[in-house]
Amino acid sequence: MGTWTDSARIDSINGRDVILRKQTWIHDRGAEGYYNVVDHKTLEPILSQYVNAGGLYRRMEFSADGKSVQFQFSPQPPGEGFPPGTPLRLSNPMTEGKVALDRPYFDFNTGMFGLLIAGFPLKEGYSARFPVFRSYDPKAEPAWVDFEVKGEEKVAAGPGKSVNAWLVVANSPDTEEVM
Repeated sequence: MGTWTDSARIDSINGRDVILRKQTWIHDRGAEGYYNVVDHKTLEPILSQYVNAGGLYRRMEFSADGKSVQFQFSPQPPGEGFPPGTPLRLSNPMTEGKVALDRPYFDFNTGMFGLLIAGFPLKEGYSARFPVFRSYDPKAEPAWVDFEVKGEEKVAAGPGKSVNAWLVVANSPDTEEVM
């Protein structure tokens, strides 16, 4: 499937402790990248950005009080994006807007995925449901992600090493994805 790199570090922005996370996926059709800034203690989103080699771009900036999000995204490129040698002509401008939110949301679909779930008190049988911002279709109404901890298993952690990890199944009914 290609090469995935993931880095995260704790930093401070305007006196607020944050996690800065950058993920890059290089595959046979190009590359994709996620950049997230979230509150270090609550994992509430501050900024999320996604871009791919096919020309898709999404950026969300969440207000400090969690009551609104400003967004910007490109039109969906045709087919597989822009094959080599194709002139870059976008007829549709970037979409920009601001959405008022009725509650704090999390960002699952624009890069936080499993790191967000790791912030819950995981144990076998634990399950939860949380509201996520629709980065793919900005609206005030949340999408929801449900997950359940199915158990624990050993996973490879480098040459000759293994660690115990939780087996978690996450379901996003809005996007019909299961992870």
